[in-house]
Amino acid sequence: MRLPLRYSSFQAIPEQLREGAWIEIRDNCRLPDSAEKVVMGDLKDVWCHWKCIIKSTYFAPHQNDDEALKKVPTDRIVAEEWPLLVQYWKDEKVKDIARRNTNNSIKRKFPHRTGRKPFTTLADEIKATGKEPDNLEIWMSSRTKRRGGDDEMTDDILCSSLTDGRSLTPGTNVLNPLTIGSRILLISRGLEKHVVGEGVLLSDPTPGDTVDIVRVFVTTATVPEAELILRTTSGAQTLGEVVRGEPIDWTFKDFVCRP
Repeated sequence: MRLPLRYSSFQAIPEQLREGAWIEIRDNCRLPDSAEKVVMGDLKDVWCHWKCIIKSTYFAPHQNDDEALKKVPTDRIVAEEWPLLVQYWKDEKVKDIARRNTNNSIKRKFPHRTGRKPFTTLADEIKATGKEPDNLEIWMSSRTKRRGGDDEMTDDILCSSLTDGRSLTPGTNVLNPLTIGSRILLISRGLEKHVVGEGVLLSDPTPGDTVDIVRVFVTTATVPEAELILRTTSGAQTLGEVVRGEPIDWTFKDFVCRP
């Protein structure tokens, strides 16, 4: 089953199409139902990568040549899909989003360094070293250099806590150390506060500043579809979308130290 490229994101593809793709892969590869989450995560990466290739190869060089864009450039693209893709990419709002995402990607301090290698392969490699391949360990492994040493910022996180400052824990009057590497609970943005996930602090909050924005790597989401407080650099709009992806922005007042 082919998944159309005309949608703005993988999550925007109709559920019945995504479900059909999973069923086809499951039956062809004789996979257990428990593999669905991993398979769909990898499928999302492949879909996004292929869409990026199509755009950079066949659209970007000819985006101002209407005659060239009328022709389907390759038989690897469904003929009916091409006009819709061209119309989508020529939309000014989409161009603005693309420019913003490009600028955000340049600012990332923790770039992905393992290409299209699946997280399952990374987990196996970590397990072979005798470590437990939890979400944080896998994320760290995907962001470290393969040749030479780690990035300075990655080194900071691997060292777990490098600052001596003490920050006011939200919702309390007790000063507790909240530093890079601290395990935290993420709190919902609504008036009725409840925990929506767990994470690891990737940037140090400003002492006493309860509206500071910090970077968090989400390890688990107790409410997978909980809305984020801010849109992330990866474009995700729900907590469930970032559990296996990039770090996210969170407000300091909406997390606490994990007990």
